[in-house]
Amino acid sequence: MKRGWPNAVLSCVQRSLDSCSRCFMENTLEKTLYLSEHPRLRIRRDGPSIWVEHAGQAGRRVPARLVRRVLIRGNVALDAGSLMLFADRGVPITLVRRDGTPSAVIVPFAVTSPRRAMRQRGILEDRRKREQFCAWLEAWERGRQIALVARLAPHVVIRWKREGFRREDYDAVLEQHLDQPVADSGERAFVAGLLFEFVLSELAAEGWDPQIGIRQLAGPLGFAHDLTEALAPEVDRVWVETVARSRAPVATSFTLIREFERARPRLTKLLRSMLRQYERLLWEP
Repeated sequence: MKRGWPNAVLSCVQRSLDSCSRCFMENTLEKTLYLSEHPRLRIRRDGPSIWVEHAGQAGRRVPARLVRRVLIRGNVALDAGSLMLFADRGVPITLVRRDGTPSAVIVPFAVTSPRRAMRQRGILEDRRKREQFCAWLEAWERGRQIALVARLAPHVVIRWKREGFRREDYDAVLEQHLDQPVADSGERAFVAGLLFEFVLSELAAEGWDPQIGIRQLAGPLGFAHDLTEALAPEVDRVWVETVARSRAPVATSFTLIREFERARPRLTKLLRSMLRQYERLLWEP
């Protein structure tokens, strides 16, 4: 990061930000725009791009076509024109609090398939069907937990397959591996926010209604929360691998985003597999 641009635009950790277009084409974040609060940061729309200015530095143009997702940390002023520029291109915007925990996700409006939505609502009216889907979500979550622990401590998985395991057992393996508590971890919550935005975007793209939850019946976006919870062990895998690569006890938001982008192809494959299974189960009698 060039001197005078602290945390304003996220580039590759070991590169200078020669130009925004080069940054997004060459860095390992794969087209993620990261904007962090700074009193001298100014952002406005400029045609098909946004113009980023920082007092005392030359302004930089960021073409919207190069951006796949936007993360905004803290109080960053972004005009409605800039928001619509990204929304019109299907780019989600994640809002993150100053402490790194996710606050909200802005996603483009998507038309839900009425036929799919009707089937989704049918689950709520059939107790047996809903119990089947709850068991399916739990099986996915436990399967991903086993897959992660098999990478960290294969001998533990052998015992689990013989004796079973609880959530506390899973957390204990993580704590032992990371040498830190996992409950209320800001790093874990930050990656969970990235995963939620990813799930929400995929649901919108596929035409599923994210509001119709299975386990999460109260509150908005229940189905998106259900899928995110089922894939929660993938959050832990990103966290673990970030710490391992950085060789530091605490991972920064920069390194967490970079590792999440590395995991994106795997996450895409897993989520699409889940949605295919979900659709098959919906149409079963």
